[in-house]
Amino acid sequence: MDNKKFDLAMNAIKYVIGAIGAIACIWVLSTSPGSEATEVVKDQYADSPQMGLAINYTVIIIVAAIAGVLLFFLYQLITNTKKTAMSIIGIVAAFVLYLVLRLIGTSDTNQSLGLKENYHVGDATLDATTAGLWVVIIGIVLGILLAILGPFLLGKYRK
Repeated sequence: MDNKKFDLAMNAIKYVIGAIGAIACIWVLSTSPGSEATEVVKDQYADSPQMGLAINYTVIIIVAAIAGVLLFFLYQLITNTKKTAMSIIGIVAAFVLYLVLRLIGTSDTNQSLGLKENYHVGDATLDATTAGLWVVIIGIVLGILLAILGPFLLGKYRK
């Protein structure tokens, strides 16, 4: 299949997926019992075909997206091994940073965060969440620094 036909097919698939999602969304919103409905009506609606379509469609889209990412990764690994290996090194470095930050832990507690008794979370959850937030913050800061300083630093090596 040439590129023109492939692009046309992908655009058609994109619009069909979007149309199905829009129709499902309108169907769910237009038939919703509303917040003033009784619990029995809400439970019946939760088991309705509208909600089944919406939930199953969402699951299918998420699974398809994950499969697409993994297939693209494998394709890149086969065709462009050096750049893909550098990406893997970056992912491993982020994972190691996460593990180090998770082992360091946090001084946050349910009391210091002001969580109520019915929203109590364990210390492991607090450690994991804090470590994840720090990894994201460090990644954003490094990304901004590289975007700003990258042309100056890499300009020396391009000549």
